Amino acid sequence: MKRLDQVQELFERGLEVDPSELETFLDRACGSDTELKMEVMALVNSDRDSGGFLETPALDIEARKLAEERAGLQGTCLGDYEILEMIGEGGMGTVYRVLDLRLGEPRAIKVLPHELAEDPTCIRRFAREAKAAMGLSHPGIAKVFDVCEIEGYHFIVMELVEGNPVSELLSEGALPVEQLLEIAVGLASGLAEAHSKGVTHRDIKPANVMVCRGGGVKLLDFGLSKVSRKQRSSGLFDMSTESLTLPGAVVGTIDYMSPEQILNRGIDHRCDIFAIGTLLYQMATGRLPFTGGSVPDTLDRICHRHPYPIARFSPEASDRLEVIVRRCLQKNPEDRYQSMELLLSDLKRVRAGDVVPTGEASGRQSNGSARSILYGVAAVVSLLLLLALLWKLAFD
Repeated sequence: MKRLDQVQELFERGLEVDPSELETFLDRACGSDTELKMEVMALVNSDRDSGGFLETPALDIEARKLAEERAGLQGTCLGDYEILEMIGEGGMGTVYRVLDLRLGEPRAIKVLPHELAEDPTCIRRFAREAKAAMGLSHPGIAKVFDVCEIEGYHFIVMELVEGNPVSELLSEGALPVEQLLEIAVGLASGLAEAHSKGVTHRDIKPANVMVCRGGGVKLLDFGLSKVSRKQRSSGLFDMSTESLTLPGAVVGTIDYMSPEQILNRGIDHRCDIFAIGTLLYQMATGRLPFTGGSVPDTLDRICHRHPYPIARFSPEASDRLEVIVRRCLQKNPEDRYQSMELLLSDLKRVRAGDVVPTGEASGRQSNGSARSILYGVAAVVSLLLLLALLWKLAFD
C-alpha cells in the first residue's frame, strides 16, 4: 500500500475512534512508524478542531452566515472607535476599518467573533497576537497599538495598512522576479526583527503579507505566533499561560506549514524560513510547491517529497533564486538557513545581481568545494611522490 493511501485510510478510521483512544489506536496501527502516527494524529486532531476542514461546502455556508453577522457592526462604535467597514476576515477574527474618535485618525481593529470569545484558549491566543506584536517595532511589521474588551467584544487596535495582499497579486499568476525579490527582502527584514525578539510567526502566507500603496511590505497577523522561553522569562511578553497548541494539533495554514509543524516536532523560527521558501516558490511559478489532490496528499508531499524545479515553470527565474528556495524548503530544519539574517543577506545579493549567494546556503557549498580542491591537490601530490619513488627505484 502506498504511504498516501495508508495515511488516508488511517485518517478516516481515526475519525471514528473516541479521542481518548486515538493514540492507543495509532500505536497499534502504526507500530514503530512514529512519523506515520504523528501525520495521522495531526490530521485527525486538526479536522476535529476545525469542525471538519474537509467539509468545504458546509464551511462555506457557515462562513457566509458569519460574514453577514459581522457586517452588522458597521456604523456602530466600540468605545472610541467608529466602525466604518469590514475589510477582511480570517480564522481568528474580522478586520474593520475604523476611525479613532480621540485622535481623528484611521485605524484597523481585529475583532474576535463571539463564538470564539467563549473559548478561553481562543481569547488567550488572540491576546497573544497583540502582546507579541506590541513588542515589535519595524517598518516591515504592522504596528499594534492596543488590545481591548468593550461591550463583550475582544479586539486589537492596529495600524491601517493600505495596499494589496500578495494573495491578490498572485491571483493573476507568477510575479516578475524584480517584484518578487522586493517583497521577499521586505518580508525577511521584518521577520528578522521578530526573530531577534524571540517571536516566531508560524503563519506566513500571501494573505498576511501586504504590499503597501506607498511602497514597502508589511507583515500582518501574529495570531499563531510563538514566543521563545527566553522572551517569556524576560518580562517583555506576559506569556505565563500554558501552551495554546494541543498535542498533535496542526497549527498554521496547511499549504505553508513546515514538516515539523505537521509532525509537531520542536517548532522554532526555522518554520518561518520554510514558509518563506514556499511563498517564494509560489511567487516565482504561480503555483504552490506541495499542493496535492487532498489534505492528506498535501501533508504527505510537504513531509516526504521535493517540488519540481522553479525553472520548469519560470525559465526567467535565476539559478541563484533556485538555490535559495531549495535551501529554505529542506525537510530537516538543520539543512535550512539557520537564521533569517542569513536568508535576508542572500536575497539582497540576488536582488543586487551578485553572481553567487553567500550566506549559509552557499557557504556550505563553498566549504564542500574547498574540501574537494584540497583532496584533489593532496591526490596529485601523492601521485607525484609515488612517481618519484618509482623513478628512484628504477634507476638506483
